[in-house]
Amino acid sequence: MNKDYEIDSLNKFVDVVRFLMKDEQKFNALYIELFSLRDYFKYAVSEIHTQEENLAKMENGEHKNFATNEEYQESEIKIFSCAISSYGHMRTCLHFTKMICKKENNPQLLAIREKYKEWAKNLVDKRDRIQAHPHEEWAIAGEAYGRNSNGEVYFSTRDFTNSGKSRKITLTPRKDLEILKNYLKEVSMYFINLLS
Repeated sequence: MNKDYEIDSLNKFVDVVRFLMKDEQKFNALYIELFSLRDYFKYAVSEIHTQEENLAKMENGEHKNFATNEEYQESEIKIFSCAISSYGHMRTCLHFTKMICKKENNPQLLAIREKYKEWAKNLVDKRDRIQAHPHEEWAIAGEAYGRNSNGEVYFSTRDFTNSGKSRKITLTPRKDLEILKNYLKEVSMYFINLLS
């Protein structure tokens, strides 16, 4: 499997907990949370790979790379759809990480979480506005309005209670995936050191 799907320290954390759960029942829930976290990370990676594959098809004259207009439009839709989906999966990773971190109240772990706090809030906000709760507060209005070759996609949103308000939202799936990967590495290493 492509190395993009793997986080070595997360895999080691899963292995440590799998070993510990043989002796102590209390590690069963942690193991399930970690296993789920790892799966949702892979789902996010898969969506970003699909987006990047479709971006590659769009290079050098875009329409020339497709036999029909329908194929072109499907590829264009996948670029936006995969970006949105990846944020849902990354959000789920953050949820599982928060559940796992709540088990510890160590200053070192709190410092790791604080370091990524604003980034995580921003990711959750983007995901909520575009995917999860588009009819609350700022909601998506109309279609996405642009993209670039590095996978950024742009949305314009409006507040349904005040049509004069608008907000631009940019999703940067690959960039946010790399930040998530670093966050998960740091959290995993903290727990490996704690449990080893």
